Amino acid sequence: MSVLTRAAVLGTESTVEEIAAIAGVSARAVLSVVAEAVHAELAEPAAADRLRFAHDLVREALANSLPAGDLLETHAKAAALFAAGSGPERLARCAHHAVRAAARGRADARLAVDSCLRAAADADYASGYERAATWLGQALEVLDRTGMTDPRAPLLTARAEALRAAGQLSAARAAFELAGAAAQDERDAVMLGRAALGLGGVWINETVTALDGERILALQRSALERLPAREAALRVRLQSRIAAVECYAGGPDEPVRLALARAREIGDRDALGEALSMRHHTLMGPAAAVERVAVARELVEVATAAGNDVLVLYGRCWATIDAFLVTDPDAERALDPADSVRSAGASGHRLRGGRTRSHVDAAGGPDRRGRGTGADLPGVRARRRGPGRARVVRHAVAGDPVDAGPRRRAHRAGREAALGFAGPGFGVHGDGVVGARRRRRPGRRAAVPGHGPTAWGR
Repeated sequence: MSVLTRAAVLGTESTVEEIAAIAGVSARAVLSVVAEAVHAELAEPAAADRLRFAHDLVREALANSLPAGDLLETHAKAAALFAAGSGPERLARCAHHAVRAAARGRADARLAVDSCLRAAADADYASGYERAATWLGQALEVLDRTGMTDPRAPLLTARAEALRAAGQLSAARAAFELAGAAAQDERDAVMLGRAALGLGGVWINETVTALDGERILALQRSALERLPAREAALRVRLQSRIAAVECYAGGPDEPVRLALARAREIGDRDALGEALSMRHHTLMGPAAAVERVAVARELVEVATAAGNDVLVLYGRCWATIDAFLVTDPDAERALDPADSVRSAGASGHRLRGGRTRSHVDAAGGPDRRGRGTGADLPGVRARRRGPGRARVVRHAVAGDPVDAGPRRRAHRAGREAALGFAGPGFGVHGDGVVGARRRRRPGRRAAVPGHGPTAWGR
């Protein structure tokens, strides 16, 4: 029964080799136990080298029968076992068990945090932003439970970015508030800049009240003053938003133009895309009709090159509307259903009757002045990729035992080189959220369904 109870900790289904490794017995002994479990109807017939429990209640009862110390030990062995493998499923299973073994000691807690970061990075790589946010939340819980002194601001910022990418705008705004407070406490100017930028939302004047808008604008100005000189792209992104908000409220137009010019100078496509978006928000009235068309079309080109499909979609919609406003005879061509399908399919937005159901539609839509409801957007995926913008997390430490394949190894190496990671722990001082995104390639493996933080064992 000891072998079967330890197998129950591994989850609903596991291999003979995995069970043998954590139970400390031979594969022959495990096969005998599997046969007895099938005969007793505790398990179902599966492949010759696998055990699958007949019902999750049976598995839970067996796992709960283990003494607390044995349960921690079994989770620790399982975490070490899965840390030695590769692939999305093993990364997630390692994190799952490591989190549950974190109470054993400092080394186990460190493995739990680092495993969650790797699982979050892998989920983000596969556009699984909700899962990435969940793993980052679990890493934060481990830090709090174990009293570890690692900085919280990078993880809080990464989680907020993941929530926003998943379309959960209300939850993201609350998460950015926490990230900003932590960044101020930890004196992390870069994370404060990211949190302040995230609080501004997707559009101009997105906040619920004027008081909130003034508070966030003041925070953005303060963050801009504290940014180090090396953060050129983040500085331009903040300057663009601040200038656009002030212009929208009746201020001068010149700072918006200057921010856009600066974005062109530094050559960061994500920063240029955001600067173009902010510029388009401030171009109102008939006199700006022609410039609006040019800005929207350039936004589509820049965002496409950057892999930022959300801005591509916004730019396409704006370009279509603006073309109609200037009576462009070719304007209707932009509404070709095939073009809409290609644009929406690339960005993960859903289609309804041949039209894209974007963030704008799902949220009740901002009006032309940029106001939106800020509601959650269930099911909407905002694939925000590209080398210039970082997203979720680094892998844990130098000499990481996880071999996730050549593409993921290259992806991680590029993340560290771009963001300046050094040594154990985590922190971010590059342009973007913790970690890095990359463009989806044809044939890339999709996210593994059902492999979230609670998919395996107790």
